Amino acid sequence: MVAIDVADEDRTSYDLIEERRFPPFVLEVVSPTRSQRDGEEKVRAYDLLGAEEYVVFTPYLDKPSRLEGWQRGESGRFGAWPLNEAGELRSLSAERLSEGGGAAHHGGDSGS
Repeated sequence: MVAIDVADEDRTSYDLIEERRFPPFVLEVVSPTRSQRDGEEKVRAYDLLGAEEYVVFTPYLDKPSRLEGWQRGESGRFGAWPLNEAGELRSLSAERLSEGGGAAHHGGDSGS
């Protein structure tokens, strides 16, 4: 997991109580074997926790990898974030990283 706009320090996980807020942008690289139910539950959870953007990348060896995203719209609703014509997701939240924000990297198995 990569979380944008948080304190830039080494950690083994993201502790919501310690950070006092949920990151606006979350990127997860997940196993192709993760369950559909797991993905649906995470989308609901990240919506309730206040994420602005959630991206899931699923790498495959035998077919094209998959990129999916959910984004909070102007109405405040969290919904599917369509890929642009180049097959990309352009993040407004992640752009803040180049403006002095931080990123937390969790390299362990997240159970995905």
